[in-house]
Amino acid sequence: DGDTTNTEDNRTDNHSAPKRRFSAALAHTLFDNFVMVIVYITVLMVTTALLEGRHALIPHELMHDLIPAVKVSWKVSIMGFAPLQLLSFHFLPIKLRVLAVNVLDVVWVTVMSYVTHLNRH
Repeated sequence: DGDTTNTEDNRTDNHSAPKRRFSAALAHTLFDNFVMVIVYITVLMVTTALLEGRHALIPHELMHDLIPAVKVSWKVSIMGFAPLQLLSFHFLPIKLRVLAVNVLDVVWVTVMSYVTHLNRH
């Protein structure tokens, strides 16, 4: 009788595991693309300014360029980046997930670099 209950629990877990995995992937993707992106873009802008020797312009650029850059990132996320990331988190094995996320990140950094350099002379 205990074995039957255990088997029923395993069957329930097997059916709910994909839903839990999808929910976790969705939460991770939304948090990454719509919350943490603010931190990522800030770090990108500050690091780029420091490496380019524009230390004094950092506050000005953050005030004027951060929000537009975040909005562009959100648009890129909505137009395809977030769904691709969600699919990779949900369906790909961890070994391939790292590669997929890195490829997507190269595209994202390229777009963000272009956007952050638009207003610079």
